[in-house]
Amino acid sequence: TEALFDELLKADVVVLVDQQIGRLGLGDSAANMCVLSNRSGQPVLPAFTASDFATPWHERVPQFRHERFVSARAVIIRLDPGVGLVLN
Repeated sequence: TEALFDELLKADVVVLVDQQIGRLGLGDSAANMCVLSNRSGQPVLPAFTASDFATPWHERVPQFRHERFVSARAVIIRLDPGVGLVLN
């Protein structure tokens, strides 16, 4: 688990957002990241290791039809307390 987490922190992931984001990234935009509920009703942010994995979600949550590759570390830092991360 520790090795996986270490690699994740070095990687970029795809997140779904509700509007186009400029090249400066998430911190420079008013875009909202997609947050879903898991089976227990807890909030989770879906992140994907490739754009192909994110594509089917555009039909499920059309308001979050934009994708953005961002640093996984930046995503984790931005998570509100109590929000989990779901990968792929």
